[in-house]
Amino acid sequence: MILNIEEIPISGLDIKQTLDQDWLKDTLRDIRETGECRFSAPISFDLRVTKSSRNVFVHGNIATNLVMKCSRCLKDFDYPILIHNFKYTFCPAEDKRVVDDLELSGEDLEFSFYLGEEINIAQVILEQVTLAVPFKPLCHDLCRGLCYQCGTDLNKERCECSKENKFNIRFSKLRDLKVESIK
Repeated sequence: MILNIEEIPISGLDIKQTLDQDWLKDTLRDIRETGECRFSAPISFDLRVTKSSRNVFVHGNIATNLVMKCSRCLKDFDYPILIHNFKYTFCPAEDKRVVDDLELSGEDLEFSFYLGEEINIAQVILEQVTLAVPFKPLCHDLCRGLCYQCGTDLNKERCECSKENKFNIRFSKLRDLKVESIK
């Protein structure tokens, strides 16, 4: 998805496209190889590309669907990604030395530099989708997860483990720790 900057008309360029599964095979490869997520739908996007001088502005919407594993109960669930009205700016690399001396806010960081006469729109789409993937995915906000002792799915049934043993075994060494009171 390479765009030649000189070919972007003054009035701007509208791009509406769907990227199929072949294009997605390398996308989010690190996450997909662990089995944590996979694409269940192509990436659809609707972009508006404009330019002012040598700066290129990309605005648009992106939609796709992932199948992810819940971080609490380990069940697969559908996770729709809907990115509305994102904004991204490409600046010529020769402007980089000016930006290095500036203090930037979070909004200002949605840009990258380009060399030559071309920009890669796929880079923007991939970055936006990657940023939308949750760090700790949950099938629903109230997911109770699995019992750490017996593995029962606490969303489906009640655990029969004793209440006394509900102490997390990862912290068992801390039980024996005696702290002297501070006076």
